[in-house]
Amino acid sequence: MENHQNTTTFLLEKKDGVLVKPSKPTSSCVLSLSSIDNNPNLEPLCHTVYVYRSNIDSSFYNNNQADPACLIREALSKALVYYLSSGWQAKEKSNGKLQINCTADGVPFLVANANCKLSSLHYLDGVGVEVTKQFVFDFSSEGDSAHFFRAVAVLANGKSEPSECGSETLKESFTTIEVLGAYVWRSRFRALKLNPDGKIMFWLIVGIRNILNPPLPVGFYGNAFASAKVELLGGELNEVPLSKLVKFIKASKKVASNSDNILHSLDVLETCSQLDMKFDAGGSSMVLTDWRQLGLLEEVDFGWKGSINIIPLPWNMFGYVDMCLFLPPSNVDPPMKDGVRVFVSLPRAAMAKFKEEMEAFKHGNAGACA
Repeated sequence: MENHQNTTTFLLEKKDGVLVKPSKPTSSCVLSLSSIDNNPNLEPLCHTVYVYRSNIDSSFYNNNQADPACLIREALSKALVYYLSSGWQAKEKSNGKLQINCTADGVPFLVANANCKLSSLHYLDGVGVEVTKQFVFDFSSEGDSAHFFRAVAVLANGKSEPSECGSETLKESFTTIEVLGAYVWRSRFRALKLNPDGKIMFWLIVGIRNILNPPLPVGFYGNAFASAKVELLGGELNEVPLSKLVKFIKASKKVASNSDNILHSLDVLETCSQLDMKFDAGGSSMVLTDWRQLGLLEEVDFGWKGSINIIPLPWNMFGYVDMCLFLPPSNVDPPMKDGVRVFVSLPRAAMAKFKEEMEAFKHGNAGACA
């Protein structure tokens, strides 16, 4: 993605934060986190910035006579009635597991004013991380935040209740994630110049929300995923045809979706949680998660159409370098339509080689493809 140089001196004035409480009385309760959400490796915050184009001429905006901050704040208050654990306090049980004490104390909400328009920053597309970080205000969230943001957007559009509370339909394109995932995996290995005799692992986050039997209860919006795993020696990863890597990933997804494997994975997570095991990055693993089908761009619509860009910021999950995200293309540049943005965080010395590998794939010079 091209870095857009901007001469504007960017200043952001943040107002004092406030707590937004549920719009209706809610009952107090204590919820136990699932084995997946108790995974200590998921504890770090994921910072994400949603970018919208100004649309003050829309009939929805004019009819409501409300500025975006007021609109979102009101919708947030309504959403908290349905998503109890979003206004929570975490407490630790004697066995080390976390529980959520739903106190209805509310969630932090902050408004800020900038000294320039987003358009002058190219809607943050290609803008440096240091500028983007200024838009971030910590918001702790357990569970699948995509559900929550979509619910807030639905309520902001005037609906009386969320159209979904715990349901999710994914339209995953298997071919894309398998082929591109295999190529990015191998490109990272080459860029990081890892040991050809060492073990190199590929992990893919696979959604299991709609395949569990018995099914998850209605209204469950915690994380629901399993991990597909492929392990090869570095030399194998570097030399085998790309088509073979793709087949390995495809096979691993089938294994990960097997009910016996899911139960085994939950047992492993329980053990890791009890032992407080956390994993440090070393480059030998790549953990891939796909955000393209979560509707984060199109479906998080507060009344002035979907966002035109979404930017994740590096966070300390798997030590940055092992994490990889597939993102939908931004709507800032029309030619990006139907593309895939690959988010990786690598040492500066490795980026030139990684970019060279990705350019080869882009221009069809990637060798033996599937």
